[in-house]
Amino acid sequence: MHYYFNLNILIIYQGDFPEGGAGTSRIKDLCKGLRELGNNTKLMLMWASHFNDSGINKATEGIYEGTPFIYINKNNKRPKSYFGKFSDTLKSFFLTNLYLIRNRKNIDVLFLYSPDIHYDIHIYLLARMLSIPLVIEQTELKSSQYWQHKKSIFYYLNKFDERYSHLFAKHITVNSTRLQQYYIKRYGTNRVHLLSNTIDASRFKLSVPRVKGSVGYIGSFGVKDGLLLIIEAFAKAKKQHHFITLKLMGYCENPKNILELIKKLDLGNDVTLTGPLLYNEVPVHLQQCDLLLMNRIDSTYANYGFPNKLGEYMATGNPVISSDVSDVALYFSESSALYIIPPNNIDALSEGIIARYNDVDKFDQMGLSGKQQALALFDYKLVSTKLESVLKKVL
Repeated sequence: MHYYFNLNILIIYQGDFPEGGAGTSRIKDLCKGLRELGNNTKLMLMWASHFNDSGINKATEGIYEGTPFIYINKNNKRPKSYFGKFSDTLKSFFLTNLYLIRNRKNIDVLFLYSPDIHYDIHIYLLARMLSIPLVIEQTELKSSQYWQHKKSIFYYLNKFDERYSHLFAKHITVNSTRLQQYYIKRYGTNRVHLLSNTIDASRFKLSVPRVKGSVGYIGSFGVKDGLLLIIEAFAKAKKQHHFITLKLMGYCENPKNILELIKKLDLGNDVTLTGPLLYNEVPVHLQQCDLLLMNRIDSTYANYGFPNKLGEYMATGNPVISSDVSDVALYFSESSALYIIPPNNIDALSEGIIARYNDVDKFDQMGLSGKQQALALFDYKLVSTKLESVLKKVL
């Protein structure tokens, strides 16, 4: 094993590549950082999500900025039928196991990103059987998605994973202090490592003019983001600043409720849904906005994770309004880098939007200060160096 020198690292990820969501952006940053540190890093995709229904990702294998990647089942589109998904999943199980067995001697350490035990138990077991050191990363408390539906099998599967993954993984990395404290109870202090979110500052060096009054959000349009609340707050703010517009960026699997509310509030000419954006398009669209919204509802799920978009927002140098969830206040409460509001509060969000255009200079300075602080906290090189240190601990 290469303890002091380069590592042969296999990263396994359930998701899309090279285009995708927040998880894909983090995987790219970590692959880039580990590679720049001299490690031999490879990426295996178990299967795609419905993000790629449009066919944005063309290749099922290749090399992206020096990192080899492969969809192990040779399919970068997720089937829509239950039978198709079941077949796709079984194929991935078999081919993943076969790959690990055949390539065991070329793997120093296995890094499993955001695993689900019902999909990844075979990796847990095979890594132990083959004596492959396993490190996992969790970025959310997944069982909390199902706390209102405790009869769901997924609630119990995720609870089992959260309680017993320490029997399989040598170490775990997390992205929030609440997750850190949760897993310390299972793993012990020395096996749990806090890794902040990542920013690649080189993505935000383009000279892109702002569009006056352009308020932006990017994300998965999930329940945790409170999109309906954002739209209602925007509508209230627009009554005072008639020139503002709202740009909602990202993949939305079911936009029905959003479109209905936009129509109800007569905002059809003022709200734009861009649909999925390419990785290189994201910085351009974010930099065009002169205000960015990081909204979260006040839930266990939101508080145990940490929003990846916040770092990217702040890297633009544009002012950001953020809900006070997770570690947001821990990082920024004593600074003038961020306008922090209580979650689940339409009035507070609306007032924040209004304040931005009532005091333009103050908010512009806030954006510049936020960029400096975010780059110091979330630079991908710093996070990758910490991750490499964790990976070496298991050898």
